[in-house]
Amino acid sequence: MTTKEFFRRLRHRLWSTSQTLLLLRPANAPLPEQTWKPCPGEFRDVTEENINDCGQFENAVHYVPIYREMLKQGDVVHFGYLNGKCVFRHCMQRSGSFYEDGCLVHTLGADEAFIHYVFCSPNARGLGFHTEGTRRFCEQLLAHSFYTCVKPDNFPSLHGFFLSGFQPYSLLTVKNRFLFRRLHEHILTPEEIRKYYDI
Repeated sequence: MTTKEFFRRLRHRLWSTSQTLLLLRPANAPLPEQTWKPCPGEFRDVTEENINDCGQFENAVHYVPIYREMLKQGDVVHFGYLNGKCVFRHCMQRSGSFYEDGCLVHTLGADEAFIHYVFCSPNARGLGFHTEGTRRFCEQLLAHSFYTCVKPDNFPSLHGFFLSGFQPYSLLTVKNRFLFRRLHEHILTPEEIRKYYDI
């Protein structure tokens, strides 16, 4: 960690307020009709054989241990490839709890899953990796309810999840005040939900 990154995190921990949207895809909800062009890439499950491929678009020294820990706890991790090069990753958690900025959000039930750790290389954005990858997770477990967390101003990510049937559910606000951290969850009203579809 660089000195700049250390002080950025310290400032955030001492005094900050952040907001995140919790999206929900209800169990057994039909997937919307596919109306966009097919993704030109391919998706592969992450194993020890290809886990280092992430080094083609991110720091493998930093991320490989994170993926190994996810796999160890039972998460499903996918890499996306474009012309044989790794350009995308996302993960599906099927047990345990998920957190936002260190605060507990929800403990998953037996028929629930959480999609997280989504990232696409800048040179592969707009090609449908996010949308297609999300739909594949949902098709795999149609009888599950899915959750994910997205920043309210991350419009491309929100749009991709909407195309897979996710809906805004609540707004999570985390306040860091010196050694104290608190999460407040506001359940969105129908009127508040509608404004996010106007992005």
